[in-house]
This record gives sequence, C-alpha cells and structure tokens, in this order.
Amino acid sequence: MDYTEYKGVAREFRAHIFGNELKDGDIIYEGAGAEGMNLLMTLEILHEERGINNLVAYGHDYLSEMVDVANKLWHVQSQANGAWLKFGRYCQGDSTNLHFVPSDVFDLAYTYIDVLIDGQGIFEDDVNDDERCERMKDLCESGDPLDIAIVEKDQLMQEEWHAEWVTEMIRIVKPGKMVVIEN
Repeated sequence: MDYTEYKGVAREFRAHIFGNELKDGDIIYEGAGAEGMNLLMTLEILHEERGINNLVAYGHDYLSEMVDVANKLWHVQSQANGAWLKFGRYCQGDSTNLHFVPSDVFDLAYTYIDVLIDGQGIFEDDVNDDERCERMKDLCESGDPLDIAIVEKDQLMQEEWHAEWVTEMIRIVKPGKMVVIEN
C-alpha cells in the first residue's frame, strides 16, 4: 500500500479520534514511528479534515537510520509547509525506556505495538519472523511440559514488554490526555 492509499484508509479514524482530542498548537508524539511518514500523514489529515494547525510533532524510533530519514523529511516538510506544520524533534530510542522524553508534556501520543517475536532469543538469527511465529505456534500446540514452559515464559515476556511500552506512553502525555495504540 502506498502513502496515498494508506492515508485514505487512516483518514476517517485519525480525523475523528485524533481530531476530537487535539486543537491548534497542541503537541503530538508518535512512538516507534520509523521514518516519520505516518506522523506527517497524521498531521496532514488533521489539517485537511479538521483545520487543525500548528501541531508540534515529536517522535522516536529504535533504529538510528530511521531517525536520520525522519529528521530530513521533517526538516524539508516543515520548511515547505511552515504555515501549519511545526516540527519538534525526532530521536532514537527504545519505546520501553523513553528517559529522554519529559513527563506530562504531550496532548496526544500514539504508537503501533506489534508482537514481540522471539523475546527469549531461542531461534538462530537466520530464521525469519514468519518461521519463528510458525515454530512458536507449534510449541503452543504441543503437550510437552518443556514446550509449555517456553510458551508461558514467552507470554510473560510479551506482557511485560507491552506494559513497559504503554507505561512510557502514559507517562509522557498530560494527565487526562489520550494515548492511542494502533495495530
């Protein structure tokens, strides 16, 4: 799906849910936002559909290469669209430890939380994600006590990882403001 197609899919949800929570000049944060295109698209939708201007955009991604791309993208876009688009900062960081982000700052924060694949590191590096998922499914369906223990530990790791991530997102928004977790 290209940018325009995805924007069409996201338009109604973002305009309604995000648009009801934000107003001109608010501060928005996207966690684990890759190269920043989704955050830019979100601000475009809010500007086009709800007339919301001057949102200040911040975000982060785990991979420094993505952060470099995002910062270049946002620099260019904020120069071209400066009348309604404001860029704060895009940093490299781990979603479960946003120590570099102050508490109680943002009017809305959002992210995508995927499944943690192979949190225990039981598979070799050359095993792709689809195969890892298939092998974990086989372990889930096994009656072997060792397999059951592996699955239970994996589930606990999933829950702890997601809880840390969500806790950080809650911490960085102002009290009573919205955190959106998309899938």
